[in-house]
Amino acid sequence: MLVVASILSSALAAWILLRGLYPLSYRIGLLDRPDRKRKRHERPVPLIGGIAIYGGILAGSLWWLPLSSSHLFMLLGAGLLVALGAFDDRFKLGVGVRFLGQSMSALLMIFGADVQLDSFGNLLGNGPVVLGALAVPLTLIAIVGMINAFNMIDGMDGLAGGLTLIALGSLLMLPGVPGTSLILLVPLCAALLPFMVYNLGLFGCAGRKVFLGDSGSMLLGYLVAWAMIVSSQGSGSLMTPVLALWLVAIPLLDTLGTIARRIRRGTSPFEADNRHLHHYLLRILGRPKTVLLAILACAAFMASITMLAALRSVHDVILFYLFVITWCIYFAALGRLPGLVRWSRRARRRIAPRMEAVARETGSS
Repeated sequence: MLVVASILSSALAAWILLRGLYPLSYRIGLLDRPDRKRKRHERPVPLIGGIAIYGGILAGSLWWLPLSSSHLFMLLGAGLLVALGAFDDRFKLGVGVRFLGQSMSALLMIFGADVQLDSFGNLLGNGPVVLGALAVPLTLIAIVGMINAFNMIDGMDGLAGGLTLIALGSLLMLPGVPGTSLILLVPLCAALLPFMVYNLGLFGCAGRKVFLGDSGSMLLGYLVAWAMIVSSQGSGSLMTPVLALWLVAIPLLDTLGTIARRIRRGTSPFEADNRHLHHYLLRILGRPKTVLLAILACAAFMASITMLAALRSVHDVILFYLFVITWCIYFAALGRLPGLVRWSRRARRRIAPRMEAVARETGSS
């Protein structure tokens, strides 16, 4: 009953906040304005998704009172990120301020909630790779990296939210999920659903589109990082650390590929552009919903690999090298995407007159 009550409370609270904050966002300027370069939507869109999702998480967590100190610190760290992201959405904070806030939230998770990476698992077949004194700095890098991975990939309707639902939904489907994980995972997944309805314009909400904003994308990255760490560390873990990589493969691949490309071009790794994976696929496939379904289908396929490997206890070495091969294929393909974009544009220009001719003949008959 607690799970059902938590789901309903989270979804309802998120929906109420989306409805209530929508007109307020126009008054306070919390909007994503089109610029005809990267942002091609026709009118300003409220950046309230993260605030609504966080409110839904708080509402759903109330059913699990009294909360442990670790969960309180997690909610505090998440709230700090939401506030930081909302100020960034409104006033455009500098990179240094963003990283400082992200690091503070990560430290609240590490020292307040006692969540950290202790081992990378048996990656090389010689026993567990224990981190020892490197545990805290590597955990800090992992959390901040995941926050920015979701922040970078949030460039298409439904993408960041869909990837989060696939990753966390897969965890919830694994046997032996501890009750302590449900306190945050269940409200987060439930609060995401109303946002996805508004963001994708489903069920008559096409005229009230909202975006996650930096507050929402960073919140998702933070909580996904927490879920991956607590699910892959310790004796009662649901899966090995390498399997966690498979669940978040697409955000990681996109982020690492983007940073490598920007450094190679001599630009800042944090300079926004329109050359992410979903941007290239959009130029090739042409339709946003087709691109979204293609990426989410790929993420679901990787999640199914994770679940099957966890149930069959596939060796870490096999999964790790398969993941390395996947990375190599992705980076090799990344360099060919611009050429593929140019080819697809030429192909569409050749096909378009034929399609118009067929349409005219069909209409005349």
